[in-house]
Amino acid sequence: MESPFPTAGHCADLTQVIAEAPMQGVRLGPPGLYRARIHRKCLGDRWEWLLQFWPANGVLDPPRRLSRDSRPLDEDSEPYARAAMDLVAHALWSPGQATKAALAERLLMPVHEIDAALEYALRRGLLHVDDLTTETISMSPVDRRPPEERDPSAARERRAAIQAWAKANGVKINQRGNIPPAVEEQFRRHQGPLG
Repeated sequence: MESPFPTAGHCADLTQVIAEAPMQGVRLGPPGLYRARIHRKCLGDRWEWLLQFWPANGVLDPPRRLSRDSRPLDEDSEPYARAAMDLVAHALWSPGQATKAALAERLLMPVHEIDAALEYALRRGLLHVDDLTTETISMSPVDRRPPEERDPSAARERRAAIQAWAKANGVKINQRGNIPPAVEEQFRRHQGPLG
């Protein structure tokens, strides 16, 4: 698939794409918006990955599937979960109106599977959708972040508090990169239930 990929630094750590050890410090260019193309191929008992990045030059194009495996989506253990996540990714990058036919073309699936994936996303509380019965729908992602993470100033204050705590306690973190989840968890435990 292809997707927008924003970065605030010259490197990216890829932890959510590959189920094995994370790839750290993948060198990109200057901070900004990139386009990422992700390919994978099954090689017996393992996957081979190819990841490509290039500057998006200010063009924000929502995620697009380049291929989809040939199994019908309803054969998954959780029918339509993968397709629903594709719709969520599309809504994150391009909230608002879209036709089901355009979504089907972009995500490489029949329109009836778009309907089923939308219903799945609604049941799971992943998307807001105005009216499933129309050909043109308006959808937006459900923001599941804690309230303090939705407010940028609160997020900056929390980051500064974690950095100060880490420095005072001899915990090494990259001052410019993302704070590792393990450090955030240590900070949360240190703060107690009110932290």
